Amino acid sequence: MPAVILLLSKLTKGSGNLATAERIRQHLEPRFTCMVLDVEKVPDSTALGVILAQNNVDVVIGIHAYHTGRVLKDCLVPSIIVFGGTDVNEQQYRDVERLAVMTTAVKKARYLVCFSKSVLQQAQDLWLSQIHAMVEIFQAVYVNPSQFSVKSHLIDKYQVCGPGSSLTLVTLVAGIRPVKDPIYLLRNFSDWHKNGHERTYLIIIGPILNEHYGKTFQETVNSSVGVVYIPGLPQEDLHAAIKDSVALVNSSISEGMSAAVLEGMALGVPVIARDIPGNSVIITNEVSGLLFDSPTEFIGQLERLLTVPWLKEELVEKAKLIVSERHTCDKEREAYTRLVSKVLEG
Repeated sequence: MPAVILLLSKLTKGSGNLATAERIRQHLEPRFTCMVLDVEKVPDSTALGVILAQNNVDVVIGIHAYHTGRVLKDCLVPSIIVFGGTDVNEQQYRDVERLAVMTTAVKKARYLVCFSKSVLQQAQDLWLSQIHAMVEIFQAVYVNPSQFSVKSHLIDKYQVCGPGSSLTLVTLVAGIRPVKDPIYLLRNFSDWHKNGHERTYLIIIGPILNEHYGKTFQETVNSSVGVVYIPGLPQEDLHAAIKDSVALVNSSISEGMSAAVLEGMALGVPVIARDIPGNSVIITNEVSGLLFDSPTEFIGQLERLLTVPWLKEELVEKAKLIVSERHTCDKEREAYTRLVSKVLEG
């Protein structure tokens, strides 16, 4: 019988952790029996132990060291922890109690997966004694755009002035929560929109994942001319919306590796991203994308992209090359299959 692998993660709709869990499941299912479990439905490590015993689980893969670490810290089944990015950033490890939970789980894990060198460095800074268990596996990206027209959607549902063919869209994809900081650019973009760029809109797509922050976000969007919020789209329609944009924007305070950034690169859309380690490890400024340190600099980069004829073509060409070399599903599949096989071999 094939070995049983449990993928443990928060499964919030539209989240990066859910996308990662589903992608890994698809990679492993040809060789193993896979289960996906929402960690928020597991109250403690005792409950997890019962689930593992009932299903004869051989290996647990936990996505996010804190979210899954609280139930993996006493786990008797071999485990692999995939760092999500926000688990090793400063906001998490400044919390002493959270760090203690993660440290216990990390020290028990057979392997610790890092999406990028920046996450790997952060993990080494926190748990140098576990460096032998750390492996770097680039996050894969798969895009499949539908025939969905986001411009028609904006005209029909959000009363954005048509005709749609004359609209220029800049798209930011993120679950709405503080670490993604979608409010960061709104005032500057709205001022720019009103100053002679009335046909260019900033579209923010993603579910509200933090209700308190979501209220502030909604109020800010409502007062920002030229900004439209779409609570969510099916994945294929989201890819179509990105593809129909002049730029994909990332304004996060912290990232492990942004799936949306990779999707933009794979779809041939220039990326304009905040200059943080999780973004700069993928994007080289003015080579494979554009980076910014402030809302003012973001507007400058957007204007360059819209006015310099050759810039888009050069950025897109290099970005697609990076995706094809590092972020393919085949390479990710091979890496996780090899890792799980090593754990099973003991």
